Amino acid sequence: MPPKFSLTSLICPAAPFLVPLSTRRALRATERCLWPLVIPSTYASYATEARRPSKFLRRVKREKANVTRLFVPSQEPREPLDDFRNLVKEGKLDKVMKIYPEMVERSLLNSRDTLAIALLIHNTFRRSPTQAQTVPKILPYAVLLVNDIRAKAIPPERAAHVHLISFFKVSRQYNKGYNFWTWLAKQSDEYVDQAVYGSAIEMLAYQGATSLKELENIYSQALKRFPGYFAEYHLSPEAIVVDKTQPTSIPSLPMTLLQGILTARLLHGDWRKAYLALETALRLYPTQTPVRFFELFALERPVVESYTAFLVACRAGIVLKPDRLTGLLNRLVGELHSCSSEDKLTVLRGMVTAIHAYLGAGGSIVGFHLSTLIKGFQALLPNLSPGTPYGPDHSDNRDLIVATAQKVVVMFAQSGVSPSLSTFGSLIGLAGKAMVPDMIASTLKDMVTFGVTPDHIIHRAILTAASQIADPQLVESSWKSLVAFVEAEGRQPSSPDWRVLAKAAHRSQHLAYLDQQTKELSHAMTEEIMLRIQMDLNKMGVLSPSEEPSSDIDTAALSLQMEMILNQVAQVVELLKSDRLLDFSQSPVPMFLEPSRPTLGSVDDLRAVYEELTTDPNQPPPEKATTPKAVSPTGLPLDELRFENWVSVHELMNEAELHEKEKQKLIDVAITAGEPLPKKKLPLTLRRASPTPDSRILENTAAHDQLPNPGTPTVSGLRERILILRGIRTAPV
Repeated sequence: MPPKFSLTSLICPAAPFLVPLSTRRALRATERCLWPLVIPSTYASYATEARRPSKFLRRVKREKANVTRLFVPSQEPREPLDDFRNLVKEGKLDKVMKIYPEMVERSLLNSRDTLAIALLIHNTFRRSPTQAQTVPKILPYAVLLVNDIRAKAIPPERAAHVHLISFFKVSRQYNKGYNFWTWLAKQSDEYVDQAVYGSAIEMLAYQGATSLKELENIYSQALKRFPGYFAEYHLSPEAIVVDKTQPTSIPSLPMTLLQGILTARLLHGDWRKAYLALETALRLYPTQTPVRFFELFALERPVVESYTAFLVACRAGIVLKPDRLTGLLNRLVGELHSCSSEDKLTVLRGMVTAIHAYLGAGGSIVGFHLSTLIKGFQALLPNLSPGTPYGPDHSDNRDLIVATAQKVVVMFAQSGVSPSLSTFGSLIGLAGKAMVPDMIASTLKDMVTFGVTPDHIIHRAILTAASQIADPQLVESSWKSLVAFVEAEGRQPSSPDWRVLAKAAHRSQHLAYLDQQTKELSHAMTEEIMLRIQMDLNKMGVLSPSEEPSSDIDTAALSLQMEMILNQVAQVVELLKSDRLLDFSQSPVPMFLEPSRPTLGSVDDLRAVYEELTTDPNQPPPEKATTPKAVSPTGLPLDELRFENWVSVHELMNEAELHEKEKQKLIDVAITAGEPLPKKKLPLTLRRASPTPDSRILENTAAHDQLPNPGTPTVSGLRERILILRGIRTAPV
């Protein structure tokens, strides 16, 4: 059995840090040069005056009076336009659109009002928890605004047009978006700019009715219509940044337009040009590439590529939204169910690395991230039939996995990341799969200590865990607790509640209890619920005890892996306590899930090819800098970061090419066998084999005959491979 302890018993009750966690999180996003000033400046100002009570009190009274004046209603009559604009600022869309026709009729609105209304419509929809149900309510507002723009009843504002097109995209009202765009494209530059073109390309890409060739033509038209400061050159994959050590200062580069075509390329499967667009953005703005660029790869590419794209953003100090880390961790957990034990451990370590990198970039770690990490530990346990005891091959491993997961939660809690409801839910799920009933009880006690109240989902999780343990008494008590909880809220057990009970009763071979409860609580039962229960039971069939799978990793090896994970978590905790960003120059993190993954070539060879392809031989080298090199928030000089980004993108392109080849093999097999094309995604592949350059590439190089070992990559062979990945050369057949 795993060691019995509660999480709270291991957390020091004394507060180890004087600065609150929320303040420490805010500090991590502050510029490094301001860190010494952020806390002391405010404190010093008040502390100095506090030594002179009269002056200090006068200042406090003066500031209080100023604040009070802000909330004293003016006695002067308010203009209707003022009321309208205040409603917009307050986000009251329904009231805004009720007054809106009067504002239009009286011609009171200016272009900034047009933007504010469009932004309100877009944001109201994006923030709605039930977007599908919100469309019929918000759509008429957007249509009304578009009609007034087309009728020229309100002033145009290009940024407003971007938000309206984006709204039509996210609400999937593609035809309305298409009609608005085709009208805009014929108007003057007062109505359109590069950003409007970019949002239109993205919307059309999601609609799927326009070919990639047509979207590329729209992209080219935008570059010609709005040339800016040589935008067409600077956004080309082969453009040169003269001084790689400094930030780019090229005015009006249309990044929204580049984002639009990148989206189109990804959705149409053109991974090569999509990665070239990402490399272009990273070359221009190594620390300021828009977040959306990385989100697109996280959503549209295989998880191995998404993982690296996420870490590329973190390395540059670009902080993605917390739910993007959640999404990545969930995708990794989803891949664990079909992996070998070795790959599962590799992925689990990669999950900790992603958390470390995200925190190091300035992101915040919350209980939900910890919850997903615990699910990774749960995936390490074998899938046994309910009640099947752990044999000697697995009981030691089970205890080691459970104990390590508990220690991880404790370490994060000690550093200020409080476990959330979802964290406790994952711990209960782990207890169920590990068949450790005592852990369920201790987890519930920990919830009380942390002041976390169990909700509906937690009660279901307990019932599910009880069924995995196959303890009929625990199933009964868990169901009674669930019923008491919902009745205390003035409700009856719902269909999902009954279905969880049915599965629990089936797993624990306690169907008589299910029958008893359906009779006792007949007032909460419907024919539809009974039908769903019967369908679930029919799908589950007859349970038979499963044989415990043989362990493919011994306890000593697993112990070493668990120790490595705890060491990684210790580094994360140390970073949390330091309130600093991670210095990636001193503490680099593996950029791929498999740290030992073979690279395209040695660092020296890659740098040689990089300098050759990113330097214009016809231009004189930049003059010796009189200012120091610019440094990213994460401690990397910009020239080094640009090189690292270039390498990472080409490694990603290589991974994408290999993935496409594997997918094509499955398609060829299906065609040969006369079977339907495979719908399932390819299983996770972690590449560990030694790099083997294509000998046909080497044969095309003058240096081939001089190689001491024809299988060893050379600068010439590496250059050829890079050019093939970029689409400049054609790979030998």
